[in-house]
Amino acid sequence: MTRVRDAAIGLAQEDRRPRRDRWIDGRFRLVRPLARGGQAEVWVAEQVALRRMVALKLLHPPAHISPQDLAVWERRFRREAQLQGRLHHPGIVQVYDFGRAEDGQAYIAMELIDGHQLRSGGREGRLEPQRALSLIRQLACALEHVHAHGVLHRDVKDANVLVRRRADGAEQVVLTDFGIAKRLADDPELTRQGLVLGSPRFMAPEQARGKEIDHRIDVYAVGVILFMCLVGRPPFEGESSTDVMAAHVVTPVPSFSKVLGDHEIPAVVEGLVKRCMAKDVTERIQSMSQLKAEIDAVLETLAGGKASQPDPTEAVTEERSVLPGSLLAKLLRPPPARRLWFLMATLGAAMGSGFGVLATV
Repeated sequence: MTRVRDAAIGLAQEDRRPRRDRWIDGRFRLVRPLARGGQAEVWVAEQVALRRMVALKLLHPPAHISPQDLAVWERRFRREAQLQGRLHHPGIVQVYDFGRAEDGQAYIAMELIDGHQLRSGGREGRLEPQRALSLIRQLACALEHVHAHGVLHRDVKDANVLVRRRADGAEQVVLTDFGIAKRLADDPELTRQGLVLGSPRFMAPEQARGKEIDHRIDVYAVGVILFMCLVGRPPFEGESSTDVMAAHVVTPVPSFSKVLGDHEIPAVVEGLVKRCMAKDVTERIQSMSQLKAEIDAVLETLAGGKASQPDPTEAVTEERSVLPGSLLAKLLRPPPARRLWFLMATLGAAMGSGFGVLATV
């Protein structure tokens, strides 16, 4: 075991990075790099015996990682394969196998999706409301299956949602990357209380604050993706990950009128986005099944031509803080107990080291 861990640590060095035509476990030949994140790399690879192309995800820990931290990374990587491997749904990328290369590097062999990221198919980064809602409904179906198996994805974002063409020409949404997925009953060593994991642009307020979370954080993230599909930009941006996370906690969702000016997005669509992104979890859409039903109702309204435009006079009140000034000030000046997770989040984003905000492939 020590030799395996030492080999994996050595792979973190730049001169040992995966390369084209390298063989993995005597079964897979690397063809070209596909994506790279803080903890892993994904390659297009050929599974030679079966003559099929796969997506091969290779664990790639940071340099000089301790044996203790490496063990946690490896357990999380194995858990990703196990969780995703139990999910069988057309909207979830299929896992084929899990193993190790000759030098100890862990890998996951997965279905190779021939498609594009969800937002990259729209004009000027925006999708028409009906198309956006139809794609988001498919995503909700996939996440409904995930939640039914007692799993939280925790990293739902546009980069992890692919769109491919089915044989009949229809668009098919496929959810990927379960690297920080969490079971409702999980290993406390892998998901410690107060540890902030996820992508800042898509974090629900309770997730950003390191509070107890449930499936409704995925509902919030879907709302962020829908906002981006319709508007062409994230709802909150900032100079640092901390700024973005704080905005999710205290700043109201920007009105479409403020962001786009004159637009043709109906009020019922904007209302759906804001119900997904409610700060208070009790006011948020409560499940993926409810989200599907609400999307169906909105699509029916749009098809019937009954959708109304937002009242510009309401935009001003929507932009006010959702919190009293005194409470808002306290949140922006967190007490010492809260400063720790803010620091962890910032360091994690900068270092990609697996703690704080964990960047994943």
